Formats: sequence, C-alpha cells, structure tokens
Amino acid sequence: MRQDLARAAFDQAFIAQAPIVLVFCTNAARSAERYGERGVRLYALQDATIAATFAMLATHDLGLATCWIGAFDDDAVHTVIKAPPQHIPVAMLPIGYPVTNPPARPRRPLADMVHRL
Repeated sequence: MRQDLARAAFDQAFIAQAPIVLVFCTNAARSAERYGERGVRLYALQDATIAATFAMLATHDLGLATCWIGAFDDDAVHTVIKAPPQHIPVAMLPIGYPVTNPPARPRRPLADMVHRL
C-alpha cells in the first residue's frame, strides 16, 4: 500500500520507506449536514488540515519525523486507501525516525504576515 501511495504521489519514493503513512481526507457531506455550503466549501478542508497539523505536532513530540505531502493524484490515493466516495484525500503524512536533524530554517518576519490597522 505504501508503494502504491508513493506512486500516487508522483513517485516520491521516500513515502514507501516510512513505517506509517497517514492519509487525511475531507468529508464534505458530514460538514454540510450542520453548516451547509460553507461546511462543504471550507470547514471540511479545515477539519482535515487541522487534524493533519495536530498529527504532525504529536509526531514531533514523540521524537519522530514527518513531511506534509500534498502533491498526489487524488483519484489514485482514493483508490489505494479504499476510501468511501465522499472522502477526498487532502494530505499524506509519512511518519518515521529522522535520518538527519537539519537545522531550523529562517522564519519570515512577523511584519510580512500580519496586517495591523
């Protein structure tokens, strides 16, 4: 299955080497029940990406490593994970022990990201 996910992610071979790969999906129908069109258009995606982000933080807290994978063929991933029709994959997280611990990259200044009135 990990080999198939790696192929679906445009041959990102390292995905197949990870002991675990989590796939996060939207479920627009569930969000629509409560929030209507906004649930379909926005909240379903937010729910999936928030869950993936928390999984990344928990992974790091456990001393493991992960990488957000967003480049993949949706239909191929959907087929590999045998997801219900209403579930749409939005991110994959291969999880494992880091081979290296690269130094932290420089961060953009806050002024580049915040608009103050």
